[in-house]
Amino acid sequence: MAAAVLAVAGIVLPDPVGRTCAVAAFAVVAFVPVIRIGWLGIRWWKRGDRRYASLPPAIVVVIAIGVLLALA
Repeated sequence: MAAAVLAVAGIVLPDPVGRTCAVAAFAVVAFVPVIRIGWLGIRWWKRGDRRYASLPPAIVVVIAIGVLLALA
């Protein structure tokens, strides 16, 4: 919902504010899944399930490799 509101604001508002809203919309779409992965890892660790708690760092590494390949 926040990304949708920011994206519409990015389209409607004039350049300096609109551009900032568009960048914020992209940041929300890009970083919320990574934050959720971290939250799940912490939750699994606290519940004592070390097998599932070891997966989020690996997923974040895969995401980082994808970002680096996209930038290259």
